[in-house]
Amino acid sequence: MLTVKDAFIVRVKQLMKDKRFTKHKLSIESAIPNSTIHNFLEGTTKSTGIENLVNICRGLNVSLSEFFATDLFLFENMIDD
Repeated sequence: MLTVKDAFIVRVKQLMKDKRFTKHKLSIESAIPNSTIHNFLEGTTKSTGIENLVNICRGLNVSLSEFFATDLFLFENMIDD
């Protein structure tokens, strides 16, 4: 079971692997600073705002519905922070 934050990190990493994206490429494609991408993926940021979520999805060329279309985000698979 994962927290929402951890599920989000896992999902971004899955999509990056599928699309062969590096952190640097995601930074460029999403227009989010490389340091922000790095800190997020390392789990050192407290939360990711909705704007960053949308920009990451745009950068990965996936819709929000595609992003969340995984069992990672089922309530029964998640725990509170």
